[in-house]
Formats: sequence, structure tokens, C-alpha cells
Amino acid sequence: MKPFAVILLILCIAALAGMIWLFSSSSFEVVSVDCQALDASYRPDLFEQLKKQADQDRLIGTVFSEEPLGDVSDYQFLTYRVLLKNNTLLPARAVEVQVSPIPGDALQFGTLLISDMLYQEEPSEHQIRPLGTEEISVTVLSKKEAHHVRSVSVTGYFWGNPVHIEKNSAAR
Repeated sequence: MKPFAVILLILCIAALAGMIWLFSSSSFEVVSVDCQALDASYRPDLFEQLKKQADQDRLIGTVFSEEPLGDVSDYQFLTYRVLLKNNTLLPARAVEVQVSPIPGDALQFGTLLISDMLYQEEPSEHQIRPLGTEEISVTVLSKKEAHHVRSVSVTGYFWGNPVHIEKNSAAR
């Protein structure tokens, strides 16, 4: 009976060490940040919907400026595509991308809102599967004269513990 207890103790210690290693090595990385600009006058329907939601405090996103939106011809949509890689055997849950605003930025909204905004659907939670990659996009409505280089913050959770990464978008 004693050898069985020793083997069981060794297995428990090995399992505990494996769990500690898995927990402490949980991370993801930002592989790339790409930006694509689109003149807001190409999507006046989306611009008007955003303007209406911002005026009524119903925007699902982040409002950077309290001043009301002007004419559609003064703005551009800057879409940031962030490629993330999960480096662990645990899924990263509730992954969120936030762009740091500069003067001229009006608001930010997620990709799911681009296609679903007209139907008022709530965006779903982003996850990165174990050892997988995921591309998450966010769009910033900004004045036309503003440049596209921004700092991008990514936050995700492993077992309820936050992991936070910041990266600058590359100048092109």
C-alpha cells in the first residue's frame, strides 16, 4: 500500500506543477496591426447610424469626443486589423482591442457592428482558441486630416486573470 501512496503523491505533485506551469505561461501575442482607411462619404448610411446612436447615447463602442459629429465629408473610417496568437493550451476569453485616441478621433466601434449595426445586434465575445490565431478588427471614426498611427491595447483573460499588451500600429 505504501508504494501506491508514493506513486499517487508523485502524480499529484506532477499535476500541480503542470497546472502552475500552464497558469504562469498563459499569454498571447500581437502578431501584426494593419490599418485601412476609408472615406466616410463611401458609407453615409453607417456614418448617419453612428451619428444617431452617439447623439442618443446608444452607441455600442467608445465615444472619444463629446462634440457632435459634423458633415460626413469631414470624416474617415480607420479600420485596425489586429492579428493575435494564443501561445498556450488555454483559450483566451473576452479579448478586447482598444485604440488610443488622438485629437480628431470621434469614436470607436467593433467589427461586428459594421455588418450588424443596422439590425441593432449586440457584438459577441471574442475568444482565441488554444494555440490558435484570431483576427479582431476595430474601426475608429476620425477627422480626415488625422494620421492613422495609433497605440493599440489588447486585453484578454486566462482563467479570469487579465493579460494586457500594447502595440503601436506601423506607419506606412
